[in-house]
Amino acid sequence: MAELLAFIDLGSNAVRCLLVRVTPGVGFEVLRQERVQTRLGGGRSGMLPQTSVKDTLATVRRFLREVRREDQPRVLQSPLPPCARRPTAMTCWQR
Repeated sequence: MAELLAFIDLGSNAVRCLLVRVTPGVGFEVLRQERVQTRLGGGRSGMLPQTSVKDTLATVRRFLREVRREDQPRVLQSPLPPCARRPTAMTCWQR
């Protein structure tokens, strides 16, 4: 049975959001992907810029609201696996 996964990657420069349908033993299909530059790491050392935090939260909220309209994906917050940055490389989704 296929599983719907939503990945949220909060980077120092951008938020990456990815929605995929994974079918064990078969592969995966990228349903939606986006990258929004928020510059969380752009402040003074040890500080997060307030505007960047607001932009990051707004991006994540919007993405989750939109992908949850039709289904309830399992949401994972972590660095995206290398194949998520290069959707043609399927090996990490097939594990």
